[in-house]
Amino acid sequence: MNALEKALLIKELHHLLDDLEHRSLSFFEIAKSKSRLIEIFRLCDEPIFKKQILKFKSQTQPEKAATDFADHTLFKLSYRGLFRQDRDLQQALYKNAESGWAILYRPAQGWQIWLIPAPNRSSLISNWGSLDDIYHWMLEQQQRYSCLKTDYELKQKPILLEQPITPTLTETETETETETETETET
Repeated sequence: MNALEKALLIKELHHLLDDLEHRSLSFFEIAKSKSRLIEIFRLCDEPIFKKQILKFKSQTQPEKAATDFADHTLFKLSYRGLFRQDRDLQQALYKNAESGWAILYRPAQGWQIWLIPAPNRSSLISNWGSLDDIYHWMLEQQQRYSCLKTDYELKQKPILLEQPITPTLTETETETETETETETET
């Protein structure tokens, strides 16, 4: 895909999103616009487009946008999921109260991260914002509290060296064996 085609797709994305946000569309027009957005997402599944289409995906497919976003963070393994209700988020987050983070999404307000800063502590909650904004907030909290382990740290397991146990002979055992061998020889 050349630069002109990419620019035209971006222009079309802006137009579709503007229509979805600011115009009263019939259900057919909404479905048609969302279908076209999904088609464009599939065409633009290149790394250069990932950031640009995240905003659009978050409007049409918030679950997929949040999952894709979390998959590209350093803390994917401690991510508890996307929730639309505070109560559900709290239950999932506090199942393992050692650490973790989750995203709350409300279409009218946007995105919010809930983060456990220390074992058995109440969660810290970001302001409402875009996925990039709230992730930046989470990284600031991570620097302040060092509360989350990276995926790399969580995957590390202590290496146990398995060495065969060989008995060591003490001085008295050696003397006794020597005496027994001498008696047997005579």
